[in-house]
Amino acid sequence: MKHQPSHVSLSLFLGAMIVSGLGFADTSYEALLADEANGADWLSYSGGYKSERFSPLTQINPANVDQLKVMWAYQMQPTGLSGAGLQETTPLVADDIMYLTESPSSVTALDARTGRMLWHFVPDISNDVLNIGFPRINRGVALLDGMVYVATLDARLFA
Repeated sequence: MKHQPSHVSLSLFLGAMIVSGLGFADTSYEALLADEANGADWLSYSGGYKSERFSPLTQINPANVDQLKVMWAYQMQPTGLSGAGLQETTPLVADDIMYLTESPSSVTALDARTGRMLWHFVPDISNDVLNIGFPRINRGVALLDGMVYVATLDARLFA
C-alpha cells in the first residue's frame, strides 16, 4: 500500500510529539475537575465546568489595571482562503502553553509567557470541503491526558 507524503509526514510529526511529550499539556480528569482552584491555567471553554469565566488570580486588580501593557502579540497564520478571517476560538492555557485554533482547522501552541510559537499543525482538508461556502470557523481545542484534541472542518477528530 502506498502512503501519500502528507499522511506519512503527519504521522511522523504526531508520533514524535506524542513520544517526546514536547508541547503537550499533562491535563488529567482530576485537573479539569479541580480547575477552579488553579487560576494559572485555563483548561476549558469559559475557564472550567462551571462556565464562570472567572480567574482567582489577584495580580491584576482595580488599582493597577490602568498600568497594563502589551507583553506580546501573536499574528494568526494567513490561510489564503476567502472568508477565512473569522476567528472564534477560545485559547486554552495549561502548564504555560497556550493552545488555539486558526481558520479553518489548524492548531497552534504558543509559549504563554513569550508568545513564541512552539508548534503549528495544519490538517490536510480537501478543497471540495473548503469551497462549500459556509464560514470556516473552529471554536478551539480540548485538552486531556497529555493530548490536544481538535475537530476539523471536514468532520475528523485529531489528537
